[in-house]
Amino acid sequence: MKRLFEMMGGLLAKKNHRYYMEQAAKDLSNDDLAEAEKDYSRALEMAQEAKAHDDIAEISKQLGIICERLDRLAVAESHYKLAYQTHEDSEHHEASAECLLLMGKLYYKQRRLPDAEQVLQYAMSVYQSQFGNHAEGIGRAASCLADCYLDKNAYAEAEKLLRKALDVAEARNASDQPSAAVTRYKLAVALSGQKKDAEAEQEFKKACEILSRHEKNFDGQTAHQACACYHQFGRFYLERSNQGQAKPYLQKAMQWAESFPGYMDEADLAERSSSIV
Repeated sequence: MKRLFEMMGGLLAKKNHRYYMEQAAKDLSNDDLAEAEKDYSRALEMAQEAKAHDDIAEISKQLGIICERLDRLAVAESHYKLAYQTHEDSEHHEASAECLLLMGKLYYKQRRLPDAEQVLQYAMSVYQSQFGNHAEGIGRAASCLADCYLDKNAYAEAEKLLRKALDVAEARNASDQPSAAVTRYKLAVALSGQKKDAEAEQEFKKACEILSRHEKNFDGQTAHQACACYHQFGRFYLERSNQGQAKPYLQKAMQWAESFPGYMDEADLAERSSSIV
């Protein structure tokens, strides 16, 4: 019996923060967010006791992502801040900039635009100073920051940021990826808002061509982005009384929306699609 207790004690002793990090990763692979949060929370307590700073930062980031998915945004923010500060103290610049980007996207989701703009601009400056003008993170931060300006109808400012994001994609040989197509679609919206219709139409077309080449590999998020692109292109033509050209784009967007439920603007898409049948 004594030997059994010793063995059990040995097994329990091995359950350090790394053990719970591994368990949480397994939970996430099964999309069990509640269990993943519990295991990461246990891991965080143990990592803080062990003063394992790199692991504290990674666990906090993962907890932030989980809480954001669970729509507990204030809690997510606190985890992102802890992850950022821990990485910053350790001078892990790329990891700290990634946390800034996550915070910026979170603030944008909450429509805290001044906070989002400040954090995303700082993230861009960190990426640029540490990794150069074509760091991949610059493109992601610029694209998200452009969303803030698009929401305010500040189209010229958004255009500059989106062109910067496309320059990064081009330099990194990623200009044919769906993410670049989404950037082009946003650029088309920014150009359209400035009455640059000919340029906007060309950017919409380029974005749609890229997305159509990757259609077979769409996941839900990419499909919703494709819906938005085709939907907006259809609206672009409808607003110019060109129903014939609008129809195939709206129909394709509707097809994706039906195959990948959850597209936020589906009601508007359905209404516009039905108006040209």
